[in-house]
Amino acid sequence: MLNPSLFDDAGFLHDPEQWTEDLALEMAQADGFERLDPTQMAILHSLRADWSRHHGLPTLHHIAHRHGLAVAELERLFLDSEREAWRLAGLPHPGSEALAYMH
Repeated sequence: MLNPSLFDDAGFLHDPEQWTEDLALEMAQADGFERLDPTQMAILHSLRADWSRHHGLPTLHHIAHRHGLAVAELERLFLDSEREAWRLAGLPHPGSEALAYMH
């Protein structure tokens, strides 16, 4: 069961260092995913790596290209929501302005 104290009001982890693959799976299952496949998990790790280097949002095109996917394929992997991918990657709330641009 997810510990609500780990998350802010929008469902983002307070501390990205608390993220684990098991926590991502638990979050995903709470959001209606049956599981996270290896491609989804690789994308979450990719988002985390980009964030740790740049502390910003990578573009969907960049992430899709890195994983050999079309943007539409990438979006489908995360319920048509880059917000969902960002959240499942355990990254902090990106800010209201950035969140407004996420599906």
